[in-house]
Amino acid sequence: MRSSDGARDQVPRVLVITPHHYQRRAVRAALEGTPWSGLFVDTVEKAQGRTADAVIVCYGYLKVAEVEASVSFLFNHARINVSLTRARAKNIVILGDGIARLRLASLSDLH
Repeated sequence: MRSSDGARDQVPRVLVITPHHYQRRAVRAALEGTPWSGLFVDTVEKAQGRTADAVIVCYGYLKVAEVEASVSFLFNHARINVSLTRARAKNIVILGDGIARLRLASLSDLH
């Protein structure tokens, strides 16, 4: 894309969004030394206001007990909205066993 002055816009191609700081650190450590080490990897709050062609929402480092303990944080409507509306073209959501095995009764705690 080009801006009105003809310069190339600096919109990142990929953002990686995580709910927690420790997940951000884990993703960054996993990417270190790879061609993808320069990707924007941060929490939902830091991603607010940014956009990219593709967004990877990473909930892959959560254990079942962590998910159950923070269900209202993880499934907060505003947090999910920010996570899923940063992408211009594609969202990729990575879910670990912690969310995949979440008891549906835990979701009732949101109301």
